[in-house]
Amino acid sequence: MKKIKLFFLMMIFLLVLSSCAVIYPSLPNKKINTTCENSVIVYCCKESNIYKCSATINDNLTDEQVLSLEYVSLLEMKKILKVKGFENSFEVIIIKISDNKIEYLTDSEYDEERNYLIEQLSY
Repeated sequence: MKKIKLFFLMMIFLLVLSSCAVIYPSLPNKKINTTCENSVIVYCCKESNIYKCSATINDNLTDEQVLSLEYVSLLEMKKILKVKGFENSFEVIIIKISDNKIEYLTDSEYDEERNYLIEQLSY
């Protein structure tokens, strides 16, 4: 009986620990560790009029690192942010990817699009 209790306590501990350990376990950037107090950078790009998103806590990524992130749909990213507790602590960066080059769309002309993405990712 003691072994069963110990097993369940360890499982609960591991679940709690893993819930704050990574943003999304299946993303290739598994090494990104964070605590629940940090905010997240969400990179969004449009492919065939569909937004794809990836997230990281590192705001100093190289273009190669941003390209290597796995991108998921807006709905999937919304769920990820919610599950990991980041639904109110994220920043959206809109990017355009073409020929393995990244263009950061930060001008004020993209404010409406950025606000739309923030609204879609928020709960």
